[in-house]
Amino acid sequence: MMITTNALKEILNTDSIESIYKFLNNNGINYFDHDGAIITSEDSILTALSTKAPAIDDTLLNLKTVIDLTGLGKATIYKYMKSDRFPKQINLSARNVRWRKIDVTAWREGKTNWSN
Repeated sequence: MMITTNALKEILNTDSIESIYKFLNNNGINYFDHDGAIITSEDSILTALSTKAPAIDDTLLNLKTVIDLTGLGKATIYKYMKSDRFPKQINLSARNVRWRKIDVTAWREGKTNWSN
């Protein structure tokens, strides 16, 4: 889900950058800058909140593509998911699963809590 800065300010009923940053941080919500980097400080959120929100790539990847992107094997991917060190799969059906590209890319670049 993507939310605009104005909607976020309205929902939280504040223009305080500190309050918005604390809300995002306390709820484990990542706010991305235009380069796709996760914002990690109040200073960087001030800049991001004053500019247009970036588009989010919601491409879904199959297991073969995830293996190719990460260099991990199938068993390692599932082992890491089980121990919360890799993004969880999305179950499209009983035998059809996908991963969000943005999650796999963030994991690969070490920009999330999934880093190992």
